[in-house]
Parts: sequence; C-alpha cells; structure tokens
Amino acid sequence: MSELAVAVDLPLLIIRVTVGAILVIHGLRHLSQDNFGKAWYESIGLRPASLYVWLFAIPETLAGVLLILGLATPIACTGAVFTMLIATFVNHWRFGFLISRPGGGYEYVLTLTLISIALSASGAGAWSLDALLGWWQPGGWIGLAIGGGGGVLWFLITIITSWRPSKVPGYWPAKP
Repeated sequence: MSELAVAVDLPLLIIRVTVGAILVIHGLRHLSQDNFGKAWYESIGLRPASLYVWLFAIPETLAGVLLILGLATPIACTGAVFTMLIATFVNHWRFGFLISRPGGGYEYVLTLTLISIALSASGAGAWSLDALLGWWQPGGWIGLAIGGGGGVLWFLITIITSWRPSKVPGYWPAKP
C-alpha cells in the first residue's frame, strides 16, 4: 500500500468511525429516553412526535453504524446530514453559534453536517465495506447528490410538513 493511499484512507477511516460513533451514541440516547424521546421531540416542535422516533432517532443510529462500517456511505450520509440539520435548525440555532453558550449553540452539529456532506462526496475510502464490495468508490458528484442533496431534501420536507415551533417568547430566533 502506497503512502498516498494511507494518507487518504486512514483519515477517511478515522473521520467515518468518529462521526459514526457520535451518531450511534446520540441516536441510542434518544431511543433510550422514556417513550423513545417523544416528549422531547414534541418540546422542540416536531409533530407528530411518535413519527420522529422513526424519522430521526432510528436513522441517526443506523447512519452511524453504516458510517463506522463504511457501508452505503452516501446513504448513511443522507441520514447524518438530515439529522444534524434538524438538530441545528430546530434545537441549536436559537442559542447562537458557539456550543459553549447556555443551551448549546450550533457549531458542533453544523460541523458534523459538513463532515457528512464531505464524506458523501469523498466516498468511504479503501478501508471500508464499500470498497470491499466495489460500491461508491469514490462518492463523487453522485455520492454528493445522494448524501448532501438527499439529506437537505429530507430536512426541508420535514421542516415544511412537521415543524411547529413553540410559542414561548425567545424560542426563535437566536438571542444575541
């Protein structure tokens, strides 16, 4: 294996496994909440909340598993982009950019979104099940359209059809 291959494939592996593990841990946290987190989804304006267990927590968890394995990477990135855009828009945006702000800003989830978009375009790398099976190498424009475009489209459909923000003053937009 050439140094160039290691220089590309090792960072892709590290990025995939890191982002994937974060998504799995976070998704499982939602799934382990009382009634699968339905009260939390309701509190951030996603209705009907029972639907969001299926549209948010499960895809987030599965996207993480697929990223760790490097399997169907653009499809995994679709789930990652969608869930992180939802997290950014409906929960973290109102607290401003910095995650250190009370309530937690959106810098972290935006970073995961952009990394997932980049992974959909780069492909999973040689050290992945995608490479072993001959899938999606490299992701290119098609991977970008599936991962980035699909995630953005899923996000927009969700916001338009299901997001009903709280009427609590100061919920939206972010305070300076």
